[in-house]
Amino acid sequence: MVGVAVKGIPVIGVIHRPFKSETFWAVKGHGHSSNLNKAAELVDLVRDSKDTHLSSPIRIIVSRSHAGNVQNYTKTVLGSNDKFNVISAAGAGNFE
Repeated sequence: MVGVAVKGIPVIGVIHRPFKSETFWAVKGHGHSSNLNKAAELVDLVRDSKDTHLSSPIRIIVSRSHAGNVQNYTKTVLGSNDKFNVISAAGAGNFE
Protein backbone atom coordinates (compact mmCIF):
# COMPACT_ATOMS: atom_id res chain seq x y z
CA MET A 1 0.00 0.00 0.00
CA VAL A 2 1.32 3.42 -0.97
CA GLY A 3 -0.15 6.85 -0.45
CA VAL A 4 1.24 10.22 -1.44
CA ALA A 5 -0.03 13.48 0.04
CA VAL A 6 1.06 17.02 -0.82
CA LYS A 7 0.57 19.50 2.02
CA GLY A 8 -1.77 17.01 3.71
CA ILE A 9 -3.95 16.42 0.64
CA PRO A 10 -3.93 12.87 -0.82
CA VAL A 11 -2.95 12.82 -4.49
CA ILE A 12 -1.86 9.22 -5.23
CA GLY A 13 -2.95 5.89 -3.80
CA VAL A 14 -1.92 2.36 -4.73
CA ILE A 15 -3.01 -0.93 -3.16
CA HIS A 16 -1.60 -4.23 -4.38
CA ARG A 17 -2.98 -7.58 -3.26
CA PRO A 18 -0.11 -10.00 -3.97
CA PHE A 19 -2.09 -13.16 -3.23
CA LYS A 20 -4.76 -12.10 -5.73
CA SER A 21 -2.42 -10.48 -8.29
CA GLU A 22 -4.65 -7.41 -8.16
CA THR A 23 -3.70 -3.75 -8.03
CA PHE A 24 -5.91 -0.69 -7.45
CA TRP A 25 -4.61 2.83 -8.03
CA ALA A 26 -5.79 6.42 -8.36
CA VAL A 27 -4.07 9.72 -9.12
CA LYS A 28 -6.00 12.91 -8.32
CA GLY A 29 -6.90 14.67 -11.56
CA HIS A 30 -5.48 11.89 -13.77
CA GLY A 31 -7.76 8.89 -13.32
CA HIS A 32 -7.80 5.49 -11.68
CA SER A 33 -7.58 1.80 -12.43
CA SER A 34 -10.68 0.34 -14.08
CA ASN A 35 -11.22 -2.13 -11.23
CA LEU A 36 -12.04 0.81 -8.94
CA ASN A 37 -15.25 1.32 -10.93
CA LYS A 38 -16.59 -1.95 -9.50
CA ALA A 39 -15.70 -0.86 -5.96
CA ALA A 40 -17.40 2.53 -6.48
CA GLU A 41 -20.55 0.82 -7.83
CA LEU A 42 -20.64 -1.41 -4.76
CA VAL A 43 -20.35 1.59 -2.43
CA ASP A 44 -23.22 3.33 -4.28
CA LEU A 45 -25.34 0.18 -4.10
CA VAL A 46 -24.78 -0.23 -0.36
CA ARG A 47 -25.22 3.47 0.44
CA ASP A 48 -28.47 3.70 -1.56
CA SER A 49 -29.87 0.40 -0.28
CA LYS A 50 -33.12 0.69 1.63
CA ASP A 51 -32.40 -2.70 3.23
CA THR A 52 -30.24 -2.10 6.30
CA HIS A 53 -29.86 -5.84 6.92
CA LEU A 54 -27.83 -7.00 3.92
CA SER A 55 -27.14 -10.73 3.76
CA SER A 56 -23.41 -10.08 3.60
CA PRO A 57 -22.00 -6.73 4.75
CA ILE A 58 -19.02 -5.21 2.97
CA ARG A 59 -15.76 -6.12 4.70
CA ILE A 60 -13.21 -3.32 4.89
CA ILE A 61 -9.71 -4.41 5.85
CA VAL A 62 -7.54 -1.69 7.34
CA SER A 63 -4.31 -1.40 9.29
CA ARG A 64 -4.69 -1.47 13.06
CA SER A 65 -3.39 2.07 13.34
CA HIS A 66 -6.21 3.47 11.17
CA ALA A 67 -9.19 1.31 12.17
CA GLY A 68 -10.98 3.97 14.26
CA ASN A 69 -10.69 6.66 11.60
CA VAL A 70 -11.90 4.29 8.88
CA GLN A 71 -14.84 3.13 11.01
CA ASN A 72 -15.99 6.74 11.51
CA TYR A 73 -15.47 7.76 7.87
CA THR A 74 -17.19 4.65 6.52
CA LYS A 75 -20.22 5.27 8.72
CA THR A 76 -20.39 8.81 7.34
CA VAL A 77 -20.27 7.55 3.73
CA LEU A 78 -22.33 4.34 3.95
CA GLY A 79 -24.59 5.06 6.89
CA SER A 80 -25.67 2.11 9.00
CA ASN A 81 -23.05 -0.08 10.69
CA ASP A 82 -25.11 -3.09 9.52
CA LYS A 83 -23.88 -2.48 5.96
CA PHE A 84 -20.16 -2.92 6.65
CA ASN A 85 -17.57 -4.48 8.92
CA VAL A 86 -14.23 -2.77 9.49
CA ILE A 87 -11.62 -5.40 10.27
CA SER A 88 -8.24 -4.32 11.56
CA ALA A 89 -5.26 -6.43 10.51
CA ALA A 90 -1.49 -6.30 10.80
CA GLY A 91 -1.23 -7.12 7.07
CA ALA A 92 -4.26 -6.37 4.92
CA GLY A 93 -2.83 -7.82 1.68
CA ASN A 94 -3.53 -11.44 2.64
CA PHE A 95 -7.25 -11.05 3.43
CA GLU A 96 -10.03 -12.63 1.38
